[in-house]
Amino acid sequence: IGMAAVVLAKCLGAKTVWMIGRNESKLSAARDLGAEIINIKECDAVEAVMAATDGHGADFVLECSGARETFKQAIDLAAFRAVVALIGFYEHKENDVNVDTMVAKALTLIGVMGEMGNMAGALRILAEHKPNMLPIITDELDFDDCIVGFTRKNYPDAVKIAVKIGGEN
Repeated sequence: IGMAAVVLAKCLGAKTVWMIGRNESKLSAARDLGAEIINIKECDAVEAVMAATDGHGADFVLECSGARETFKQAIDLAAFRAVVALIGFYEHKENDVNVDTMVAKALTLIGVMGEMGNMAGALRILAEHKPNMLPIITDELDFDDCIVGFTRKNYPDAVKIAVKIGGEN
């Protein structure tokens, strides 16, 4: 979802898009898609965004992971009157988030749930801008081997895996 968000944001004219993460394969693919990357193994994401924006923060934040620490991070790196959209599902309740920060920044918080009917708009954007989506596909499997691809431990660095159907490429 995060990679698609990078592509759509770039197509829609976003000046700077940051991909924040720790998986080097995914960050490399995001860089190839046009994102600035922030590796949280190397630096603090909030500090990096604030430094890059002269303390302003990000005007739009899309949190895709659903990880406990990233919800707070999304709030912290958001600019005053920013929009923070949550697209990930959260395994745990978010009790450690400082609501006062959201209020003081006058943030707009949006929960995003995809629907099949929304696909047409995304496809129109992709057809118009024709971005190179190939950096997202990092591995290929034959159809007969695709069950193996569903187990993340077998492909820990994969971004997306293409499944080849039939004997032809």
